[in-house]
Amino acid sequence: MLGTTPPERNEGTRESEAVFGFIRDFRILDPTLRELLALWSTRCVEGALPRTRDMGPDFLRGLVTRIALVDVQPEPLDFRYRIVGSYVEDMLGEKRTGMRAREIFFGSSLELVLRATEDLLRFRQPVAMWGTKMPWIDRDYKRWHVLVLPLSESGVTVDRAIMGFAFL
Repeated sequence: MLGTTPPERNEGTRESEAVFGFIRDFRILDPTLRELLALWSTRCVEGALPRTRDMGPDFLRGLVTRIALVDVQPEPLDFRYRIVGSYVEDMLGEKRTGMRAREIFFGSSLELVLRATEDLLRFRQPVAMWGTKMPWIDRDYKRWHVLVLPLSESGVTVDRAIMGFAFL
């Protein structure tokens, strides 16, 4: 993968009943997210990150409903949902288009999301997270995975990302 290797981190966090953390072994990701990762990898040419237009709906085929396109903001560290697929909105039970991470998440959930965003900017590599509950919404899934793939209009600086979602 591109960039340098992120430091090892505590894999999980407990917030009330919620448990969530980073996934370091992408082989355990939901198969749909592994497919998304494989597609993204084909667009990483000569060390450059894919551009947004490289990862369009025609290329992503049936995965479009399971992704969100986000604008990544380095200062202050945040991201904003630009486009959110219908599967994601249905499973979350809310519309997120136009919303920022700092408007949605709180506590250790926000810390996890910001650490993931920081890693994305710094290491220019995919980041994956898992969880058993989402305390920021009124849903209770047995398990969820999110894969975040960096994009760059310049090929170098991360300015957008694709987030793939799997609710299990």
